Amino acid sequence: MKLPQTLRGGAARPWIVLGLSSVFLGSAALMRPTHAAPAEQDTAKLNRDLERSVGKLFTKYCADCHEGSDAPGGFAVDGLDSVNDVLANKDGYHKAAAMIRTSIMPPDGMPMPDRKEVLQMVEWLEAAIISNRELVDPGRVTIRRLNNFEYANTVRDLLFVEAKSTAGFPADSVGHGFDNIGDVLSLSPLLLEKLLDSAEAIAEEAIVVSSYTEEVYDAGQMTVEGAANLREDFVHFYSRGTAAVVHEFKEPGSYRVKLRAWGQQAGPEACKAAVQVGSGRPVVLTVGATRDKVGEYEFPIEIVKPAKVPIRAEFTNDYYNQQANKDRNLAIETIEILGPFGRSKNLPKSHRSIIYSNPIAGQEIQSARPQITRFASRAFRRPATSGEVDRLSLIFEAGMFLRASSTVSNSIRSQRQAQRASTLTDGSSPPDSPTSSGQPCRIRSLLIWPSQAS
Repeated sequence: MKLPQTLRGGAARPWIVLGLSSVFLGSAALMRPTHAAPAEQDTAKLNRDLERSVGKLFTKYCADCHEGSDAPGGFAVDGLDSVNDVLANKDGYHKAAAMIRTSIMPPDGMPMPDRKEVLQMVEWLEAAIISNRELVDPGRVTIRRLNNFEYANTVRDLLFVEAKSTAGFPADSVGHGFDNIGDVLSLSPLLLEKLLDSAEAIAEEAIVVSSYTEEVYDAGQMTVEGAANLREDFVHFYSRGTAAVVHEFKEPGSYRVKLRAWGQQAGPEACKAAVQVGSGRPVVLTVGATRDKVGEYEFPIEIVKPAKVPIRAEFTNDYYNQQANKDRNLAIETIEILGPFGRSKNLPKSHRSIIYSNPIAGQEIQSARPQITRFASRAFRRPATSGEVDRLSLIFEAGMFLRASSTVSNSIRSQRQAQRASTLTDGSSPPDSPTSSGQPCRIRSLLIWPSQAS
């Protein structure tokens, strides 16, 4: 299926809402956290380090005072043979580590270890103390969604637009005087609907999709003057005459005017039609097609401002040879206006920050992937994984294939809607860490961490 290269109108709402709903519900589900088992300490390595190096440091700096069963603080160097000895007296060795770290021990007047040796002893003691630790499962943790204020800040700093639609959101619930507690920030059906509507409105404002159209005027819509008349599905010019339409250009830009026409050919040259747009210079088109094989003839025009503009087509080279029974006549079936083409020069910052390059013709999906990757990385505040980009790209591809008149801008708009919906929850984790569920963290409240966009 060949994808269109031109900019088209807004994307169809049904598949947008479907994509938003599936992504939002998938990310907002409450999941029981799964904890990876803590990495077991290499007890054998700790014991080897004690024997080869750390034990010698304890003997050098601590043995003068800390020997025997009555050693101060229960820290006896001659009784420290393995990690198990530390585990049997965690409190005593924890205090010893604190004393060594703060240079309280060894006392004044005794040989002092240098910084490297201090770190070596303290790190070994701390590793030995926690070598048999076990994490306790805290149970079910609620995934906290952004409250209305945080949501508006997120939209502003990530997309450079104001989330005006939050004014219609239900008020956030308050618990213990705060409106950002996950256990009271419920997700009602009304709020879900408002959030999805907001995602659509924000995407439409952030990403500009040109109002490209293909307006076709058939013969019955043309105003005919002079030596011409309407016949079936075409205007027949039997001598000099005009057929005109008035088209409303809603925005400035580059357009194309296309005539679907043919001629009853006669004489030394083919039929010619002079097409005038507004008060501009007529463009002469040579219509060499015949009725059994209708031709299409087009030319570019530039529109500088929105306006209703008349477009006139005139038959200019009538020919008649009575003796040879040869008569040249022109037939115009349709006048078509295509455009606007190209990219606006006054795109907002939101659009330029998301769609930073034009798609390569025939490679729209491949062209969109790096733009999706960059935006997702900004939203997650860390490099987006290949799997995350794959999931977001599926929504973009749905936009391209389910709506053949979509474009890169339009489909990326749909992907942004889905991602806006997917960032309505807060994993309550730093930007560079996974959440307790093992899934990459979603966007965090901008009240806590400044966004990269600010």
